[in-house]
Amino acid sequence: MSFSQFNIDIFRAINDLGKQYSFLNSAMVFLV
Repeated sequence: MSFSQFNIDIFRAINDLGKQYSFLNSAMVFLV
């Protein structure tokens, strides 16, 4: 698995957790 694919998987997983983790979504967008 490439690093980019790993970032995408993490982003999708965080999205699945719900809106309470929206701050983490923003952090992942920044990191990607």
